[in-house]
Amino acid sequence: MDSKAIYKKWIEFARDEQIAAELVAMSGDEELIESRFSGALEFGTAGMRAKIGAGTNRMNIYTVQMATQGIADYMRANGGKSVAIAYDTRHNSDVFARSAALVFAANGIKVYLFDSATSVSELSFAIRDLKCDGGVAITASHNPKDYNGYKVYAPWGGQMLENDCEQIAQYIGEQTDLSQVKCADGTCAIDEGMLTMLGADMDEKYYARLLGMTRNQEMIGKHAGSVKAVYTPLFGTGMRTFEGTIVKMPYMTSVVQTQEKPNPEFPGISSPNPESEKTLALAIAQAKRIGADIALGTDPDADRLGAAIPNENGEFVLMSGNQIGCVIIDYLLRQQKQAGKLKPSDYIIKSFVSSRMADDMAARFGIECVTVPTGFKYVSDVVHNQYAPKGFVFGFEESCGFLAGDFVADKDGIMAAMLLLEVMCECKAQGVTMYERLDSLYEEYGWHMEKLLTVMLDGEMDRVGQIMKGLRDNPPRMIGGQQVIELKDYLNDERELNVLFFTLENGWICVRPSGTEPKLKVYYGVCGEIKQESAKLLGALDTSAKELVGN
Repeated sequence: MDSKAIYKKWIEFARDEQIAAELVAMSGDEELIESRFSGALEFGTAGMRAKIGAGTNRMNIYTVQMATQGIADYMRANGGKSVAIAYDTRHNSDVFARSAALVFAANGIKVYLFDSATSVSELSFAIRDLKCDGGVAITASHNPKDYNGYKVYAPWGGQMLENDCEQIAQYIGEQTDLSQVKCADGTCAIDEGMLTMLGADMDEKYYARLLGMTRNQEMIGKHAGSVKAVYTPLFGTGMRTFEGTIVKMPYMTSVVQTQEKPNPEFPGISSPNPESEKTLALAIAQAKRIGADIALGTDPDADRLGAAIPNENGEFVLMSGNQIGCVIIDYLLRQQKQAGKLKPSDYIIKSFVSSRMADDMAARFGIECVTVPTGFKYVSDVVHNQYAPKGFVFGFEESCGFLAGDFVADKDGIMAAMLLLEVMCECKAQGVTMYERLDSLYEEYGWHMEKLLTVMLDGEMDRVGQIMKGLRDNPPRMIGGQQVIELKDYLNDERELNVLFFTLENGWICVRPSGTEPKLKVYYGVCGEIKQESAKLLGALDTSAKELVGN
């Protein structure tokens, strides 16, 4: 069926006022109709994500319902009987979540739906606590305001892995007729016990587990009162958890009031990504003004944490995801060793584009550092499916995703904030700043420096393939003045990922293309004995990284 015919069916079927009005407004605009109805919204390894609007390749109530019908069919075929659903503070997130809930209910799958915007971390906790057969989060994480998305979770609380995603995509692909989607009445679903709302009771269970994460309560009691922190939820779900946990602790905290309440417009920021210094600008300004020790921020679904600290000159600088991860790992391992609880079977996890300092730390403490591909679901998969959860200490990605404990199976921004504030307590106890703590780690483990280069190729998807083929057919022997020691092609790995990883004499470089857009990401890192040496090595890799991808 061509795009015009599909558009006509949508015009006839649409009962949602907003979608109906948008469909009418595009009447006669053949180019717009073609762009909106030329294909379906794809379900990939991270679920679905697209701009909000009318059309088969946009996020709207009908694409959400059709996707949910496919997932319901998949769950029933695999014996699934229950699902938990959460949503963030974006446009239509609550509408999409309720629509998905009513489709599941109509298909005989019991639904637990959060009654207000909630972090994906708490969703993961709820899936495990309620022993659900899966979960759904309506969120586009830290993408711009005109996007929304649909993430699917496995029974163990992490996001679905590739094999299951491929099966789900097939079931969704079979949904071609809007009128065939089953949808229950909300009141009836509640009365019949197919829809249960989640609220304060689940919150308190989750908060209690988070508060139980503290390692040294005595030290917190003595020094938290002198730790001054500024927090921003960036208009998202994090405020709910922040109030339920960190506010109850003796830290001196203040919130960026203009970013405190949910607002899907994200006013003043182009993208609510806490990895960006621009995004945290108001939190940093407030921290400077009141003389705070740290500025913290989480994205709309509160699974990522960004942080900024004053340097030796008192100017606030952004901590990288690698720095946050390594500071916390160092603290947790030392605490466990001092308590006599560190065992050889304990382990940490990092993605393969994250800092090698984590490997060095694990070796120093006599434990394993497990390396996984990018995507936090792989961290969760190790903890809950491959290794024993009881030996898990900490997992992280350079993109500001962090996790400890075994009660959540996705990254958790507020959990990471709690642990980082506890490290700050130790710094206060020792009379050092967080910046000085970082320097001491570099002195101990070497000056690890990392960087990311993102290259857009102006719509040339073919060019992405050509670059990757060229690197495979004629791999360089020298990169950035360093000899290539080893090349690992992850296409030959069991997951068959389109990733090339070059190990160098004093560093590494990884090339990874996007699967959905003409974009290449080049990650690289070095390690020198002194800061100046690492900076020089990294500078050389800057030039080579661009040359590798023809930029």
